[in-house]
Amino acid sequence: MLFDVIESVVVEPEKRLTLLYRDGGRVTVDFNEIIGRGGVFAKLADPAFFRQVLPGPRGRSIEWPEGIDFCADALWLEAHGGGECADGVATLRPDPANASLFNDPVEG
Repeated sequence: MLFDVIESVVVEPEKRLTLLYRDGGRVTVDFNEIIGRGGVFAKLADPAFFRQVLPGPRGRSIEWPEGIDFCADALWLEAHGGGECADGVATLRPDPANASLFNDPVEG
């Protein structure tokens, strides 16, 4: 079981976030594809809304208003082999195999 703790979140250009973990790790995550999925994630396309991201309780997630959140461990795993990573940036993919990463239920 993982217990990655996010200390802070830095909003980057082009719908990216850099997550700074308690153990000194740093992950940059690209949210463009997941935003393109629509549904609840469409709200993240609004730059003002996207900038409202904060670490969740005890650093175990990142959160936006209206209940949008992503698990700290899942984000870490996506950036370290569980997802597509190029130039040090993990890209979140709306893949049904990764449905547990996202709050929005996968239809099918």
